[in-house]
Amino acid sequence: QTAELQLSDYMTDSVMARGLFVSLLATDDRRGALAEHPALIDAVLQAQDAKTVADLSVMNLIMPTATAILHERNGHLEAQAASQATKQRAKSLLVACHVNEVSTNVAQRQRAHLEALQTLFSPLADQNDENKELMEFWINFCQKWDYDEKQRAAILSAVNEVVLLYEKK
Repeated sequence: QTAELQLSDYMTDSVMARGLFVSLLATDDRRGALAEHPALIDAVLQAQDAKTVADLSVMNLIMPTATAILHERNGHLEAQAASQATKQRAKSLLVACHVNEVSTNVAQRQRAHLEALQTLFSPLADQNDENKELMEFWINFCQKWDYDEKQRAAILSAVNEVVLLYEKK
């Protein structure tokens, strides 16, 4: 099988997709560079389970962003740096999925997640019902992981960085 077919196989199951993302995004070796590989981007964008893959790809930006703050507080600078690197690779993956105005279900849902997070965490955002389902998803997610104001501010900053990069493409 080709690498492209093997990668697309990972995008058919949430456990496999989660494992692939962890393996590629939370690693210090050369596999981390694969976050922007065209075969991975194609597999993500063409995923059969667009909802799960989009949800996971955005979570991979959010979780290490919040975790880096926790590591910083606890004085675990090496772990903080690792979380920041994971965040950067996740950000690269999200931006790479938003190329040439390709509109797939995954890319649309990724963008909707980012917009919901902006609305939820930005004090000036217009609280509309457009992304209510996703906003509730993120409220529950942040409560589950007990993210505080500093972590939420860092998440908003990371989301804004991705959206800004989307607009530059």
